[in-house]
Amino acid sequence: MSRAHLAIDLLRCGYKVRFRVMGTSMLPAIPPGSMVVVEPVEAHLLEKGDVVLSNGAGRLIAHRIEAVHADRRGVLKFVLRGDNLPHCDLPVTASAILGRVRCVAANDNWLGTVGTAWWTLVDRFGREARRALGGSS
Repeated sequence: MSRAHLAIDLLRCGYKVRFRVMGTSMLPAIPPGSMVVVEPVEAHLLEKGDVVLSNGAGRLIAHRIEAVHADRRGVLKFVLRGDNLPHCDLPVTASAILGRVRCVAANDNWLGTVGTAWWTLVDRFGREARRALGGSS
């Protein structure tokens, strides 16, 4: 099981995860190499300005919510964008949102919450999750 799949499973089971951010799309709020904490969250509690982790096209992406709206069928759609990017991502549904980024640590200094939402998983949680899923630790 890949780390991305493990993170997805942990978040969907209600666990927080930590990981190190690799890209520059969230500069200056989240510099590359920063450690972030993502917590599971119900989609209806999210609002514009929150930074969320989403599962898009097989990649985990942490971007800020630019807009939230319901389509004609009442399905919530989230428009996301990296702070350092000129254009928004394609809208995603609530099922693609894995959690909200809550804390950021750059250079081993915790910077606190992000907005009003991130990758090296804590090994202990990884071992517990693999055990719970029937794998070896």
